[in-house]
Amino acid sequence: MNKMHSLRILIADDVEFIRELITKHLISFGIQDSNIKKCSGGFDAIEHIQESHYTFDFIIADIMMPNGDGFVLFRYLTTQNYKTNLIILSSVNEDILNVSETISRKGALNLIGAFQKPLSKKKLKELIISSINTLALLQPEKIQSRPDFSDQYLVDFLKNEESYEIKNTCFSMFYQPKVCTRTGNICGYEALVRLHHPDKGVLLPDLFLNIVRDIDKMFKMTMLTFQITLEDMKTKDVFMKPEITLSVNVDVDIFCSENFINELTKLINTIGIAYKKIIIEVTETQKIKDYDEFLITASRLRMIGFGLSIDDFGCENSNLNRLAKTPFTELKIDQQYIVDLHKNKKDFQIVKGVVNMAKIMNIKVVAEGVETQQIAEKLLNLGVDELQGYYFSPPLSFFSLNNFKLNESCTKLFKN
Repeated sequence: MNKMHSLRILIADDVEFIRELITKHLISFGIQDSNIKKCSGGFDAIEHIQESHYTFDFIIADIMMPNGDGFVLFRYLTTQNYKTNLIILSSVNEDILNVSETISRKGALNLIGAFQKPLSKKKLKELIISSINTLALLQPEKIQSRPDFSDQYLVDFLKNEESYEIKNTCFSMFYQPKVCTRTGNICGYEALVRLHHPDKGVLLPDLFLNIVRDIDKMFKMTMLTFQITLEDMKTKDVFMKPEITLSVNVDVDIFCSENFINELTKLINTIGIAYKKIIIEVTETQKIKDYDEFLITASRLRMIGFGLSIDDFGCENSNLNRLAKTPFTELKIDQQYIVDLHKNKKDFQIVKGVVNMAKIMNIKVVAEGVETQQIAEKLLNLGVDELQGYYFSPPLSFFSLNNFKLNESCTKLFKN
């Protein structure tokens, strides 16, 4: 049977001719007419979605529609964590198209791309064929959700003091490789915390970190993530290679807390790992309350040998002033500037400028969110020092590390 035969597709466009043209193309691909729903605007599309007893495999949507624009629809889909493949087609200018693409990358949406009208029949078919079964193949790491404060098991577990003891915990660390662009080899890993739920499986931080913050357990969880990471390092040969570093995320409030350095160094000294093996990634989800304390902590950590990274540079509270005055050794460009690098001229120029600035300041540049060879090649040509993302590997469990190797297409990238 034609793989497209059973696909369910929703079209949202205010122009009837466009709706009918896309429908005609879809039917020619083998998609059943009865499985194609046509809407004249965002509100109409949301109503169709709410009334349907199934999930649409694809949604093809315009942006500029009088009866609820595309942004109304995209926001609804992301807030509902709606799992579908999304194709944006519009005649709006490139800047607005880029905004729509950024918004639509949230939640469980698999955004195939945002394209100027008209889109040829051939291109539409290619997009659909390449994305069939994508949602079924998506790894849990790529699907985000919101914290579930109603999950009583989760809340009770996180409130329990014993949950933050390594012998009792359901937390674990996953490790995403970072690849050196100079050698083409793995040069480090970012340690990413996960929580194992008895009913829901492995949970991403989006599902529990806000709860941890609200119940004032962030310091305990941070120290636990360090302890698990350090214990893993000690028992895994791959981590002890001289060139390998481990990056661990630390909220800025925890970073500036009075006992952070003392507790961290005591833990590391007990386990027996060199400070230089650890890079602390400062995540600035909140504004720094005491900037002097931040600078003092950063300087002390650098003086005793830790690496220090400004995480998600260009996002939220990270800024040039902090970069200039803090002794960072590494800058991680936020993935929002990476995902569209190959086609968004503004993003390309921003990344280029950041790389040039960092080189002048003798700061290493890491790009995260590298998902395609095309983007990896662009970053390689721009002079980024390290690459991290699904193109190379998703975050790996501790038990998956021994058998992991970069695939041939990745290694070839650095030989060209």
